[in-house]
Amino acid sequence: MLLGFVAVRWQHPHYLTETDLVIRNGRHVVATVPRKDIASARVHHDGTTTSPTVEGTTARIATLSGCTIALILSAPVSLRLSASPRSTVHRVTQLRFAADDTTTVTDGLRRDHDR
Repeated sequence: MLLGFVAVRWQHPHYLTETDLVIRNGRHVVATVPRKDIASARVHHDGTTTSPTVEGTTARIATLSGCTIALILSAPVSLRLSASPRSTVHRVTQLRFAADDTTTVTDGLRRDHDR
């Protein structure tokens, strides 16, 4: 059971569709961010927290290694840190998360602005 918990925390299950960036924590979808609302994407190593948290208008969907990507959004996005329907809905304009291949992710998101 402990190994399962650790493995889920190490996963980076976020993914891109044609229109959205989907941020997940395990199986739970934390936020769906329209790609058109991503003003900037950059590599940013943030080890200030090792678990998902929201401070003000910044969400950190961190793993045990912290976050590696930072997004600035042109429009706020709503998110829930847990799957519970009673969990707090946060509105954020900055989003940080972990990704294995930071260059591929940031390049893919930057290409959206070239369209």
